[in-house]
Amino acid sequence: MTSFSSRTPFSVHHLLIVDMNSTHAPSQKDLISRVNDTFDSIREAVRKHKSQQHRITVMTITQGLIKCVCHDLNITEVQHFNEPIDHQPNNKGLYDAIGGSIATWKALSHLRSLADSHQVSIFSNGKDQGSSKYNACSLKSIVTALSSEGWKFTMIGSGSLFPQTAKHLGINNYYICRPPRTTKERNFLISQLRRQWRLQQVSKHLNDETPVAA
Repeated sequence: MTSFSSRTPFSVHHLLIVDMNSTHAPSQKDLISRVNDTFDSIREAVRKHKSQQHRITVMTITQGLIKCVCHDLNITEVQHFNEPIDHQPNNKGLYDAIGGSIATWKALSHLRSLADSHQVSIFSNGKDQGSSKYNACSLKSIVTALSSEGWKFTMIGSGSLFPQTAKHLGINNYYICRPPRTTKERNFLISQLRRQWRLQQVSKHLNDETPVAA
């Protein structure tokens, strides 16, 4: 009989896609703070649940170009997120960059260990200009297909049309940034992560006595 201590940790792989110049500077700074809030929330989960392992990949988007800031790092190795800000809003090629980021991360899966859960968080207002390879419809098809495989998508952004934009991309789990941020708002993302992990626990760990999430 296998002991609890020898069991493989529940592995969660995170992809954070951060649109660096889709909003004006004040909102953009708040969006960057949300990225760091997400890191803090994941670290908190690791401290509380030693049976979990979280690995982080961060890709930024600047004028439609993708930059991989870090790839497959353990959350304990991830530093404070503080990328330079482009103060000129530019939504050029956003959908192409989001689709490209997801495709690239998926293509690099052979360089990572197997994951029990895939979490994709997109930090953007979702507005797009000039994309040619992807549009809202094709991105929604990708999100829907990956969701059927158990992937979890969350979109974080601002603007009155943001909820509609998220749903157009097939992402039902979204959060609207409204500064100033309260403690309750700051804990939103970890609440969502816990809910997702509970769903994973029901589907994959019904016979596992080790709890996966609070």
